[in-house]
Amino acid sequence: MQYIAVHHVGVELRQGDELTAEEVIWRIADYHVSKESFPGIGYTFFVSREGYIYQCHELDSMTYGVASRNHEVLSICLEGSFMEHPPNAEQLASTTWLLSYLRELAPKAEVKGHRELALPDYPTACPGDAFDLATLL
Repeated sequence: MQYIAVHHVGVELRQGDELTAEEVIWRIADYHVSKESFPGIGYTFFVSREGYIYQCHELDSMTYGVASRNHEVLSICLEGSFMEHPPNAEQLASTTWLLSYLRELAPKAEVKGHRELALPDYPTACPGDAFDLATLL
């Protein structure tokens, strides 16, 4: 892996406690498979709003998180939308821990936001305007 891409879901799928984090992951996976024709959820890891880390794929599996660059990227997605508000303290702590672990496995991997890795044909605001990746590094 050359890069670790950080994503946000981009929408709030839980407006309270009506869905579990696992149900959110299944909804994202269903969307990726049925609407985007991905073979599964597009992320290797998912960090819930409670700060729980879910591994969605094996580390050596190619996922579909960054169009036309998936062969060089491992993707982490944080639950929520960070266009106006940053991730919460639990998410930041868990994501910082996860990045530390992954950088031990791949010390040369660069951590970037999805938008920094997106090619011109696939622009995105992900992981959101209010998410300062420097808080993770």
